[in-house]
Amino acid sequence: MRLAPGVLAYNGLAPGRGLAVAVVCISLLVVSLLPCSAANEAQDLLNSAQASYNEGDYEQAKALYQQVIDRFPDLEHSGYALLGLANIHMRNRDDGQTLAMAERVLAEYHSPALLGKAAVCKLSTLANRLQQYQAGIDFAQQWLAQNGALMGNHERAAMVIYHSYCYDRLDKPADALRVYEEGLPLTPDLLTQALYYERLFELQMKNGKKDEALTTARVGYCLCNFDQNSIEAMSNLVKKAFAARGEIFRATQFFAAQEDASKENPLAAIPMPQVTQEQLDQMLGACGQDGRLKAAVYLYAGNFREAMLAAELHMAEAPAKDMLMALGQVARVFKAKDLNLVRGNQFLEYAKAGNGTNPLDAFWQEVGQ
Repeated sequence: MRLAPGVLAYNGLAPGRGLAVAVVCISLLVVSLLPCSAANEAQDLLNSAQASYNEGDYEQAKALYQQVIDRFPDLEHSGYALLGLANIHMRNRDDGQTLAMAERVLAEYHSPALLGKAAVCKLSTLANRLQQYQAGIDFAQQWLAQNGALMGNHERAAMVIYHSYCYDRLDKPADALRVYEEGLPLTPDLLTQALYYERLFELQMKNGKKDEALTTARVGYCLCNFDQNSIEAMSNLVKKAFAARGEIFRATQFFAAQEDASKENPLAAIPMPQVTQEQLDQMLGACGQDGRLKAAVYLYAGNFREAMLAAELHMAEAPAKDMLMALGQVARVFKAKDLNLVRGNQFLEYAKAGNGTNPLDAFWQEVGQ
């Protein structure tokens, strides 16, 4: 099967503006395609184009992408080169050309991974740049209905976020909220994204659902990555949720409990979502073989034992270059169970430097082997 893997990343909400536009990035992974010499040459050109782009030499990147398109039109690499051009046009605010590149990929190529990235590129352009919100809704509904099951988790999450955003911009917060509620069971990658919790919180507040918004803040804190930016963002969401209920001092107590597990933590009294076995099975099925997502789903369901098993397996199987991130998955389970950072930090200190004691032993005594 011919496949040229790519990576899609998009930013969160910028203050005072809408969603940041999706950015399509070309992967530097080497793939095995036939004939090997042509595939290798196309991949080398893609690598060089991406390197030029990363260095800020956009004209050189554009020329190299065009070479891939002209010389290897029958390889999937040329589809990724088209998305590379779309990225350059996006930087130049040439929205018509960005949209044209995305639509050309959608019309001419067949790889699900490539098409998923092109679909997100098109939707983000419609929603964020062209502000054609109804067109974005129509495209998202049709694409997700016909192709959503074939999309990668990250791309599907981006589609759901932009789909909801289009409804919100048309002043339809109830429909925007419905998109998230219906999309989550098939899109577990949403659970790993701070932007999802921030947008869901805003929509729940718009719909007068303050209790649900506070639950969202708790879930966001529990499931966010164990890094400073993510924890700060979700801790601030907890503060906003308590403040919206006139309980700002509970936010102060929550912050005080982060480094002192003996202090009362008011977040412990906030319920987590109720997840049926059918919903859990559906979400786990959508995770595929991604242990990181499985751990997130089990945390969402409040099953700390299975979450830790998934996180430990993910850690054991992670390549050396991803070990720090994998350690963070285990630390995240401690954060979700304890609602503070104490044992997560202890685990990272022990795992990275051998200092202190390993809190995993106590964890397994608490939840049962």
